[in-house]
Amino acid sequence: MALGERIKSQRLAHGLTQQALARQIGVKRVTIATYERGQVVPSLTVVRRLAAVFAMSIEDLVEDPERDATD
Repeated sequence: MALGERIKSQRLAHGLTQQALARQIGVKRVTIATYERGQVVPSLTVVRRLAAVFAMSIEDLVEDPERDATD
């Protein structure tokens, strides 16, 4: 699963809209959409904020367990 898909999955699992997540991390809603579509990779600062909102480690957010299982 790509990072954008994980961001969307976590956002939905936490019951957040794109707008609500954007407000929490200090970006625009359209920015969340571009992350989720994989058009833009979030900066490390944003990844830290996302991980905090989702109550998970940065590693758990950015690492792809499916890819790691095939290596």
